[in-house]
Amino acid sequence: MNRPRVLACIQARMESTRLPGKALIPIAGKTAIERIRDRLAACPDIDETVLVTSAEPANDPLVVHAESLGLKTWREPDEKDLVSRFLHATDT
Repeated sequence: MNRPRVLACIQARMESTRLPGKALIPIAGKTAIERIRDRLAACPDIDETVLVTSAEPANDPLVVHAESLGLKTWREPDEKDLVSRFLHATDT
């Protein structure tokens, strides 16, 4: 029996009201996205990791950074519809 594909989604966006751009702020030499990616890579049951965000232009630097780290990305038009982002990320 084949085991189902396991996809890990990292949800991030640049326009946080309390700390804008926090996903790209370096912490001890690595961004939050890098740290999360590294931790997920250590899990043997995860087949793939995808960064999910909205299609807002403000998130462009986040997508560029994630892709430079070898992550796939998924963008949804609706900034508020997190569930849709996760659901459609499975199409990657």
